[in-house]
Amino acid sequence: MSVFHLSGLGLNPGAVTVPLTYIYFLLKQCREGDKKAIEFFKYSGEENETLKGKPEALIIFTSKEVIEGKVHNEIIDKLFNTRKQKSIPYTIMRYFQNLIKGLDFKNSLFGEFGMKYLCFVEVDINNFEDCYRKIYLTLKGIKGKEIECNLIGGTNQINLSLMLAGSITGVVAKYYYVFEKDNKLLHSGLIENKKQRMPVPPKNWYEIPPLFLSYGELIEELKNIGILEKPVNVNQIKKTLEKFGLGIEKFFGRWIVIDGEKAKAGQLLRRVLNFHKNIEEETKKEEIVNFSKWKNYFKSKNWLYTFIEKGKECKK
Repeated sequence: MSVFHLSGLGLNPGAVTVPLTYIYFLLKQCREGDKKAIEFFKYSGEENETLKGKPEALIIFTSKEVIEGKVHNEIIDKLFNTRKQKSIPYTIMRYFQNLIKGLDFKNSLFGEFGMKYLCFVEVDINNFEDCYRKIYLTLKGIKGKEIECNLIGGTNQINLSLMLAGSITGVVAKYYYVFEKDNKLLHSGLIENKKQRMPVPPKNWYEIPPLFLSYGELIEELKNIGILEKPVNVNQIKKTLEKFGLGIEKFFGRWIVIDGEKAKAGQLLRRVLNFHKNIEEETKKEEIVNFSKWKNYFKSKNWLYTFIEKGKECKK
């Protein structure tokens, strides 16, 4: 099983390419028998898989302006001499093409770009509900894949959506981020040449554990109690929250409004429950149960832009 990487993106393509560059350099070291690099990918993929941890898909959430090339910051590539293209997606695509050639991977990954799919999803970058809805639907569609989320690029709305939707669906295996001083660079400033060996993990590579907080189950249980329809007994709420190690005092106010022995959904809880109810209905109605179904639905809504498909450039 190969890895699906999800990421937000602003005006600097390095937010996406820098961490993936580390991954490809470490995969090169795996191919050369580096035990520490092999250990880095130990828990990725199938037991007997060759070259564990290789990226299969890169799905990027960003604005229409970024996708269409209306905005694009300057770039620097000292390793593979990638030049700025007509849009950020094409710059990213060309960089990976140059990187794969420069590291001499040939056919040991997924074609000349090192991945099967490079997809961009248009979101309203300042609208949390739009970002969350599309990221949640994406995670539901690729459930069953090995999923890792990059928390470097894009707006707070995108990164919060990646973390919260990942927590509720429980399908994200890893969250990572990289500190890079020069945001123009497409690769880390710590990499000076193509033959350089990386420390494992790289010095400025950081991971946070998956956020399996069972929010999805909590939301479902609160909905089943019927709190949206009418006030319920406070003890019902307490027992439900106790299952998840939570106290009712954390939910006073906008989440839960207490009136004597009765409790009703507050403004925020009602909004969250209704919002998730609509997303789940959308998931079922459109049968977003796998990557293919997800692609077809997002294309039908004009949200999805595909630049690499099955390892080949998509001609526009």
